[in-house]
Amino acid sequence: MKRFKEWLSHPWLPVIATLLAVGLMIPSLWNGLILDDYFHRLVLLKDAHSISCASSPLNLFCFSNGNPEANRQMMNSGFLPWYTQENFQKAIKHFDKAVSLGFDAHPDFLKKLEAYRNA
Repeated sequence: MKRFKEWLSHPWLPVIATLLAVGLMIPSLWNGLILDDYFHRLVLLKDAHSISCASSPLNLFCFSNGNPEANRQMMNSGFLPWYTQENFQKAIKHFDKAVSLGFDAHPDFLKKLEAYRNA
């Protein structure tokens, strides 16, 4: 235990931990889209209002509003697993992440936000 405490108090620990973390994450830069990235891309680049509750680019993390028909459509298209309950609903408010993803995926993100606001 004493040796572990000494190791944690080593002056180079923050530098070593940072380099290790960066080194382990570098391969993920070339992985491309995974998991819900495809859903977010659909919401940002196309009209996904018919299959999700994301009525605005800022609602990227609104996956389902509990509508059974929309949930079945999302299950058939692969965005929800086949065993999802028909009244499933999931929405999380992450405006900062939505704006960041919007700028990454869509070059005219501000124009798109303005179009949603004026609609």
